[in-house]
Amino acid sequence: MRGGTVKDSTVNCLPPARKGGRGHATARRWMAVPALAALTVGMMGMGPLPGAQAAGAQGCNYGQTGPKAEALCWIDMSSLDFAQASSAGGQSMSLNLPGGSIISFTVKIEKNVPGAQPVLSNDDAGTLNYANEHGPRTLVAHAFPTYTGAVIGNAYYTQTAGKPALWTTLDRIENPDGSTSDWSGWVDHVELSNITVTKNGVPYPEYSLIMADAESTDATGPEALAFTSDKPIQPLFTAQPDGYSAACAGGLSGVGTTQAICSGGNDGSAKAGAAVMKATAPSTVAIDMRVAFNSQEAVAFAVMFTQASGSVTVDNANGQATGTYTMTVQQGDIALGQATTDGSARNTGVIPKQPIVAGEGTVISYALNHGGGTPDGAYDVTWVCTVNGAPATPQLSNSGRNASVKAEPDDAVNCDAHLTTRGPQTGDASTTIEPDQVATLTPDVTPGKGAVTSAVFDNGQTTKVVPGEGSWSITVVEGKPVATFTPEPGYHGAVTSQKYTVTDVNGLTSNLGTLAVTIKVPVPPSPTPTPTPTPTPTQPPSPSPTPTLPPSPTKPSDPSPSTNPGGSPENPENPSGRLPMTGADNVAGLAAGSLVLMGAGGASHHVRASPTRSVIHG
Repeated sequence: MRGGTVKDSTVNCLPPARKGGRGHATARRWMAVPALAALTVGMMGMGPLPGAQAAGAQGCNYGQTGPKAEALCWIDMSSLDFAQASSAGGQSMSLNLPGGSIISFTVKIEKNVPGAQPVLSNDDAGTLNYANEHGPRTLVAHAFPTYTGAVIGNAYYTQTAGKPALWTTLDRIENPDGSTSDWSGWVDHVELSNITVTKNGVPYPEYSLIMADAESTDATGPEALAFTSDKPIQPLFTAQPDGYSAACAGGLSGVGTTQAICSGGNDGSAKAGAAVMKATAPSTVAIDMRVAFNSQEAVAFAVMFTQASGSVTVDNANGQATGTYTMTVQQGDIALGQATTDGSARNTGVIPKQPIVAGEGTVISYALNHGGGTPDGAYDVTWVCTVNGAPATPQLSNSGRNASVKAEPDDAVNCDAHLTTRGPQTGDASTTIEPDQVATLTPDVTPGKGAVTSAVFDNGQTTKVVPGEGSWSITVVEGKPVATFTPEPGYHGAVTSQKYTVTDVNGLTSNLGTLAVTIKVPVPPSPTPTPTPTPTPTQPPSPSPTPTLPPSPTKPSDPSPSTNPGGSPENPENPSGRLPMTGADNVAGLAAGSLVLMGAGGASHHVRASPTRSVIHG
């Protein structure tokens, strides 16, 4: 018994132990048999009609990342009908390609014919004969990736739409005792015959048909793929990104002939890379798949020829532009595609990938034609070109409106043109004037692609009156704006600033600039001061002459001590013996000038006035 047993319509089987620890490589490919049976019946009973395809539907799709990702268009096998394809006549298919091309072929799925495939080093006749007897295994169309370890769909050509992979199922053989068995060996032969690629009914003589491993070919059995064509087969590249082991680790033989065989041989310690092979303009290609017990294989086909694509973007936001452009991509005098913008603020026209019949050194040309609106002279243009996703420097015409890039067979060329208007840019200006003086302002303006021809205020006019303040005017002199402000007579208050724009010869209008004027406030004159009269000096009164007193008569000395306090020897403050007078007496004495005092015996006494005191002489 091979691969397991079945009981109560349920498959109970485990992948057999593999020498070298290959159990994990087979477990990843297990599928529930009842589900497979339902899937197969559904495909055979409810699948699309042979050769059917929705009108205008894309028959191949591009993936992201990976070598030549921009040139490889993976054929969508979603419309495969296994029952029809495995019949004697096969299934005819006709699919739309980018750029209006069509690929047509007949797909046929067969079991391997004994002796048609080489015997590998570890093959035995019993295994090969068993596979030839029971093949082919059912194939289903499947999206990328077919499983987590596959290069295609996980590391390369991600996000590819449709179902480009043809994947073997885990068909089982029912044994006489009711059990089921798996079988290994060369189990499926997938052939595309009567291949044509045409455009408008004319065949493309130079395109490439790609055959690829869409799962992984490793050591289980070993697994193997045999690529066959009526044209010599060459590797396009080896798909071995970081983290993957070498593809065809067991050997790649037959390169340059009409049959190349990729044998698995890694030890299972890492995910295996994938073989990607190429035949130039074949009419027939085929892939034979060799599987181990309980394992699967998958293959995919792609069409590849020199491709050209492009886009034109017009940015009209600067200066309120309205220009439109048409991009044409061509090979020689043959137009391959066109795209046109609509004159809106920012619009892009895209030319999808166009297949090209190309030989060595083919020149792909791009031309920009102005359609109307803002003149062509208002625009700057920049080009960004790539070949197979890598930057490429285009050859430009003097005007910059034409670009060309050289391409080799199987290259994918793309050029994007970006047109941007360059209008004038205004500046602000300000000044200060005296009352009743006219202000002149000459703001700085940076021209765009054309000379400045006119200027207006934000009312759209060249003049503007502000009641109570004054009047404004603006014009252009030798490409520069000149504005004036005339204040009303005697006005020296605040002046309302004004906005203005300029327009160039291409009709592009600038941003708003600001004009500002300040009027000095007049300072009133200082009043003339009234002179202060000089005061007449007042003469001080002349002092009255001091009267001269006659000498006092001599008084006989008294031997007895005087009892007069003023002349007492005991009074040292008055040793003369004169009697002091009071302040009032002094005043009276001064007023009278002199007094004559009559004393006893008719003697008279004179008093001499002094500034501080009066002294009576006896």
